[in-house]
Amino acid sequence: MAHKCAYCGKKNKLTKEHIWPRCIIKRVSNYNARFSERAGKFFEAELTISDVCEECNNGVLSKLDDYICEMYDKYFQHFHQKGDSVSFNYDFDKLARWLLKISYNTARTTGIDSKLLETYVPYILGIGQCPEDTFSVRVELIVPFQVADIQNNLVTVKELLPTSVRSCRAQFEGIDISWCAIRLVAINSFYFWLIFIPRNVVVDQREINSVVNLLPNNILYPECSNIVINAGTKNAVEMHRDWFERKIKEVKEFSRKTRK
Repeated sequence: MAHKCAYCGKKNKLTKEHIWPRCIIKRVSNYNARFSERAGKFFEAELTISDVCEECNNGVLSKLDDYICEMYDKYFQHFHQKGDSVSFNYDFDKLARWLLKISYNTARTTGIDSKLLETYVPYILGIGQCPEDTFSVRVELIVPFQVADIQNNLVTVKELLPTSVRSCRAQFEGIDISWCAIRLVAINSFYFWLIFIPRNVVVDQREINSVVNLLPNNILYPECSNIVINAGTKNAVEMHRDWFERKIKEVKEFSRKTRK
């Protein structure tokens, strides 16, 4: 029995689509380890999904990938230090649709938020309006991690650049966010936060404030096309430390295999 496309719903010929666009994979220098939440381990092979038809894959979704790769060459390939300012020009419609697309692709491999993101498919395809009352995007710049390297009694400071891509459901230690969904899409220094708040949700203002305080103040507004982003002090090691601590067993296993 023919399966339906995850985007248009038609029973067209399905193809394999890279979760991350191939143009991004080629541009990120150390994209050599991919973690699958469903499998619970790292892979060297590129992660793909097989539920997208040729028409969608080679049409509207491909055009969104083209846009994000243009943005990579203009913005995402550059790394920034604390205090740097970036004048970020963007097309909200294209950027938001691509961020939702990569989130939806990732969610279908894990089952986390897949039903939620499915409701945004018409907007991703460009045939529906952005539901601004339930969805918003914020962005921040992550700086390199400074690490001391001691050799022959000489101390030098090296930088660990935030060279990675990641799409996942965000979790905050000790903070209850069950009343909403927050997803992260990270491309090198640029961290995009996607916030989904259901209509008619009733939440104490203190709970809302506790979540808002964890997120950057840089909001991407649909009616705007530019924002100045100031790099703070957060670095990639700090941002992902909790995740790596939870996955230390898998990290060690992958490192052992790749050393063979």
